[in-house]
Amino acid sequence: MMTPNTIFKKYLRPFVFFCLVAIPFLAQTQIHLTEKEEQTLIIPQVKHNQTIPEQSIYLQTDKDIYETQENLWFNAIIKNAVTLKNDTNSSIFYLSIIDENKKPIINAKYPIIDGQVDGYLFLKEVLQPGFYNLVGYTNRSIRDRSQLYHTTKQIEIKEHIIPKILYKQQNALVINNQTQLDLEVLPRTGLSTKNIKVRLIGTKGNKSTILGKGNTDQQGNVRLLVNHDEAIPFSNYFLETIAKQQEKQVDPFQLNLGRESKKTIKFYTQNSSLIDGISQTISFQCHDRNGVPTSLEAILLENNKVIDTLKTNLNGLGQFQITPKLKTQYQLLPRGEEILDYQFPKIESKGAIFTVENVSRQLLELQFKTNSLKEYKGNFYVRLQSRGFIHYIGKGEFIKTNQRIKIPIGKLPSGIAEVSIVDKEMNSLFNRLVYVHPEQKLYITQQNSLENQYYTKSKVRLQLRVTDQRNRPLSAKFNIRVYDHLYNVDHIDRNIASFYHLESVLNEPIYNAGTYFLPEANNDLIVQLVNTIPAKNYIWSINEQATNHGKFHIQETVVGKLMKRTENGTLVPVAFGEVQLFSPKAITALNTDETGMFKIPKELLISSRGERLFVKSLQPNTIIELLKNDNTIFNDEAVRNQFPIQLQYASKNESTEMLEDQIRYFDINSINFLDEVVVKAKHKNRVKDEQDIVEYVGTGGNYVCYEYNVFNCVNHRSGRPPEFGKVYRDNYGRRIVFRASKAKSVSPNINKPKDYVIIQSFYPKKNFKQPQYINQEDELELDNRKTLFWESGIQADQNGNIDLSFYTSDNRGKYKGIVDVYTDDGQFGVYEFSINVY
Repeated sequence: MMTPNTIFKKYLRPFVFFCLVAIPFLAQTQIHLTEKEEQTLIIPQVKHNQTIPEQSIYLQTDKDIYETQENLWFNAIIKNAVTLKNDTNSSIFYLSIIDENKKPIINAKYPIIDGQVDGYLFLKEVLQPGFYNLVGYTNRSIRDRSQLYHTTKQIEIKEHIIPKILYKQQNALVINNQTQLDLEVLPRTGLSTKNIKVRLIGTKGNKSTILGKGNTDQQGNVRLLVNHDEAIPFSNYFLETIAKQQEKQVDPFQLNLGRESKKTIKFYTQNSSLIDGISQTISFQCHDRNGVPTSLEAILLENNKVIDTLKTNLNGLGQFQITPKLKTQYQLLPRGEEILDYQFPKIESKGAIFTVENVSRQLLELQFKTNSLKEYKGNFYVRLQSRGFIHYIGKGEFIKTNQRIKIPIGKLPSGIAEVSIVDKEMNSLFNRLVYVHPEQKLYITQQNSLENQYYTKSKVRLQLRVTDQRNRPLSAKFNIRVYDHLYNVDHIDRNIASFYHLESVLNEPIYNAGTYFLPEANNDLIVQLVNTIPAKNYIWSINEQATNHGKFHIQETVVGKLMKRTENGTLVPVAFGEVQLFSPKAITALNTDETGMFKIPKELLISSRGERLFVKSLQPNTIIELLKNDNTIFNDEAVRNQFPIQLQYASKNESTEMLEDQIRYFDINSINFLDEVVVKAKHKNRVKDEQDIVEYVGTGGNYVCYEYNVFNCVNHRSGRPPEFGKVYRDNYGRRIVFRASKAKSVSPNINKPKDYVIIQSFYPKKNFKQPQYINQEDELELDNRKTLFWESGIQADQNGNIDLSFYTSDNRGKYKGIVDVYTDDGQFGVYEFSINVY
C-alpha cells in the first residue's frame, strides 16, 4: 500500500530500449509487473523509441539574413538523440536548401570530423529574395518518420539590407471609414525626388491586393487613401516603392485602421477540466491577431467580483491559481482597450485531478485531489520517462481525497520529462510534461569589459570563462559568431540549449525559443513554457497517429558498375575487372566484384574535396554506370508534405516567378561528362564573398547551358559551345574564364554510353576570412564584412578560459555576438553580447 508521502522505487526488471541494449534499473526494492502491465507501461515505449532517429543535429549559420553572391557559413554538431553525447558514427553530412514548396534548390555534402561539420555554401545570384530552409541530415539522423525531423534552419535572402529608399509617415487620419496616409519618400541621399511610385499592398496567405497607390510630388510627399473594408481582411501590409531607375523596394508597413486590437488567450489546465472546489494552477498564453505572443494585463472576475490580476511575462506566458466553483461566471477584463477572445476551462461537478506541485533537484511532487474518492479506489501506476528512457515505474493505491506522490529525479538529465499515471485497468489518468533540472547548464561569464564604441577596422578582444552549476571550470568548446544586427531575425532566434532541450524534442515550433536559455532568463520561465505544451507534442511520447514513409536508405559510399557489350548488343557485368579513378592527387585502381560492382571509398572523396573525380575503364567495349544513390530525400513528395518546415513566406507580386522554375541544382552523385579541365591561374577580383576567378583550359565536351549560362551545368546535359576568353559561372558559383582551344567545341551526346563518368566529391573547403589590421597599408582595402567573427570548436583551457580577438569592418552599426558552449557529454550553455562600431 502507498501512503500519501510514499517515494516511488525504481523498476528492477531489465528491458531492451532504443538501440537494443539491455539496461537494468537498479533499485532498493523490486516491483514485479504482470504481462498486461508490461504491455502497457514498457513495450509500447520500446517500440516507439525505434522510430526516433539515433542522432540529433544542431545546425547553425553565421547570421539569419543574406544577400545573393555571399557565402553562407554553417556549423553542425552531431549528438546521440538519447544521451546527447558526441556521436561519431556517421562520416558524411548532407545539406540542402529548400524553397517554400519544400523542394531542394541546392544539395551538397561535407565530411564529418569528430562529430562536427564546418562548411559554407555560395549563394548564387539566381536565388530570388525570399525565405528558405537549410536542412541537414546523415544516414543516422532521419528514419521513417520525417515529421519528427528538426535539423532545419530558416534563412532569408534579400537583394539589399540597408534600404535605398526611405520613407517617413507624416500623418494618418481616419475619415469616413478611410485612413488617409501622408508619407514623405526620399532616397538615401536625403534629396527629395518626385514621381516615385508608391503602393500599399495587403497580403494574407497567397492573396495580395493593392490597397492604395500614388506618386510623390516635387517635395517627395504622397497621400494614400485606404478603405477599411478592403484592408481589414488582410493580416500583413507592405509598402512598395519604385524609383525612376525602376529600382523596386518592398518594406513591411504598420497600418493602423482605427480598430480595436484583438488578443486571443488560451488556457492550459493540468487535467482535461477543472473540478468544483479543488484548487489548481492554470497556465495561459496570449497572442495578437497575427498569432504572435504578446503581453497582457487583465483582471479576473468571479460573478463580477475581482479575484485576481493576470499578467504575462516573457513571450505572452503567465499563470494563476484558482479554486473553481460550479455554476459560476468567470470573466476577463483588459486593463487597456483590447478585445479579448478566450474560452474559460470547463468545470465538472465531480472528478479528480493530478497536479505538479513542486519540481526540486531531488523530487518531483504530484498531488492527487478528488471530491469523489469511491470512484478512484484501487491501485495506480506512475511512469517517468525522459528521451525514451524509462527512469521510474511505481505502484500505489488511492487511499485519501488528498495525497502527495513523490518521485526521485536526482539522477534525471536536464530537460523535458513525461510523467504518466494509469489505473489498475491500465486506463490513462494523467499524462504531463515537466522540465527538470533547469539549473544543470553551463554558466558563461565575461572576464574583460568591452568598450562602449569601436572604430572601424579596430581590434576587439573577448575573454570568456565557463563553469558548471557548482562553479567548477570546464574544458568545454565554444562556437562564436558576431554579425551585424540588421542580419538577425528575432522570432527565429535559437541557440544550442534551446535546440537540444526544446526544438529537437517537440513536434511544434516554439516562438523565440532561444530567449528561455539566456543568462538573464529566470528558470521559472522554461517551467511555465512546458506547462503549455501538451504531452502529445513530445516526440518521445507514444503517438499511434504518426505517419510512416518507409526507411530512408542513405548510403555513404558511391557505388558503380562496370559492364561490357556483347556481340548481340546486350550488356553483361565485368566480374573481377578494374577501373581507374583519377583525382588531382593520385590515380587509384578500383576492382569490381563478381557482379561487376565497385565502390569509391569516402576517404577518396575527402582527399579530393572540391574536385570532380574521373572514373574510367581501361578495357575496350566497356561502359561505366553509377548506380542510383539518391540521398536527396526531398525527391519523395510524401516526405516533403510531412517534413516539419514552417516558413515565413515572402510576399509575391505579379512579376515574381517560382523558384522551382528558375533553378534545378545538381544532386550529390550527379554525373557530368567532361573530358579534361586544367586549373591554370587564379584572379583576386571579388564581389562580396564571391569565389576566385579560375582560368580553365580544356579540350572538347565543354558547354554552357542555355537557361542559366552555367559552365558544364549538371542540371542540363547540353548547351551552346563556350566562347574563348569569356567569363562564366560553374556549378559552385565560381567565375570561370574559358581558355580552351579555339576549335569548335562539341556538346556531349548524353544518350551514348561511355567508358567513363565524372562524380562530384565533397563541397570545397574554405576558411572564414578574418583580416588583421596591424599596419596602415592593411586598412586601405575596403572591408565589407557583415559577419566579423565566425569560429567553432574553440577549446577552453583547464580553467575554462578562452581569449580571442577580431577586427571590425568598414560597416558601422550595432553587432550581435552569440556564444554556444557545449561539452562532449551533453551539457550546454549560452551567452550573448553586443558591440557598437562607429
